[in-house]
Amino acid sequence: MRTGGAKVALAVGMMCLMFLSTVPLSNPPPLAVDGADVAETTPVGQATKITIGSWPDGANQRVELSVPDGHAIKSIDLGLEPSTLPQSVATSLTDAGDFDVNPVYDGMDVNTSTLGILPSGAFWDFEDPLHGWTLGGTNVWMVGFDTTIGSTNGVSSGSNALYTYNGNYPNYMSQFWATSPTIDCSGCTGAWSLNYMRRLGVESSSWDHAYVQVKNPSGSWVNIWSNSGTMNEASFTQVSHTISNYIAGNSAFAVRFGLGTSDGSVTYTGWNIDDVAIEPTGGSSGNGEGNWTSDPFGPSLVGRGEEASHGLLHMDHVEFPGSVFE
Repeated sequence: MRTGGAKVALAVGMMCLMFLSTVPLSNPPPLAVDGADVAETTPVGQATKITIGSWPDGANQRVELSVPDGHAIKSIDLGLEPSTLPQSVATSLTDAGDFDVNPVYDGMDVNTSTLGILPSGAFWDFEDPLHGWTLGGTNVWMVGFDTTIGSTNGVSSGSNALYTYNGNYPNYMSQFWATSPTIDCSGCTGAWSLNYMRRLGVESSSWDHAYVQVKNPSGSWVNIWSNSGTMNEASFTQVSHTISNYIAGNSAFAVRFGLGTSDGSVTYTGWNIDDVAIEPTGGSSGNGEGNWTSDPFGPSLVGRGEEASHGLLHMDHVEFPGSVFE
C-alpha cells in the first residue's frame, strides 16, 4: 500500500482498462492515465472505462494510473478487453497506384489496375499433342511431318513439326491459317521477338502466298512477313521477327502462319515450321515465378496517436503452364 504518487504500470495492446473503486474517497479527484485526466470521478462500486491507444506500432508498452497525495486505494480490480476502433482502417488495393507505392517487385509488375506476374514468353516444339494451336482446313495444317520429305528433313528437332499438306499444296487453294493460343502479355515491355525454324516452298507472290501475322493490342491481325519471290528451301533455317510494338501491354497476343491463295499452276511443299518461340530480348520478363511485397500500411487516426504502419502484405506465386495470374 502506498500513499502519495502511487502508480500501477501495465503493458497492454489496444484495449480498454476497467477498474473498480472499492473505497470511498472524500472529494475524489479526477483520475489520470498517461497524463490525460478522466472527466468524471468514480462512485464506489462502479466501474470506469478508460480507452488506451496502441501507439506506437500496435502496442502500448506502459500505462500509468496515478493516485494524488492524500488519497489511497485499498484494492483494485483490473480487466483488459479489446476495443473496436471507432472507424474503419481497412486498406483496399484496386488501382495501379495502390499496388505501386514503394513495393518490392520480383518477377511481377502492375498494368492499369491489376498486379500480374511477368510473362516468360512461350515455346512450342509440337512434341506435346496438347499444343493448343488451331489448325485450319481439313488435312491442310497438321502436326507431325510431311511424309514426302521424311522425318529427317521434315522436322528441325524432335519428331514433330507444324506443316501443310503431305506433298505440294494444290492449285486454286483457299487461304488457311495455323493459329497459336493467346498469350497474356499485359506486363510485357521492352524488346520481344518471334523466332522459329522454317522450311518453306512457295511460288512467287504474284501467284501464291505465304504469311506470318500477329495480333496487336487492339485485336487486329497485322502482317509481319509475306513471301515476295519464289522460295524452295531444301533445309530448315532460323527466322526471327521483331514484335515489340505488337506485344507490349497486349492481353491477347497471338501469332499465326498462313498459306494461300494459289493460282492454277506450279506448286511447292508449303510450310514446315518447328520450335516456335516468343521471347523477350530486353525489358521486363519473368520465369513463371514472382513475389510482391507492399509498402507498410495500417491505421492512421489523426489525433489518436495511431500514426504508425502496422502491416506488410506479401505475395508469392508460382504460375504453372496453362494458368494465368492477375
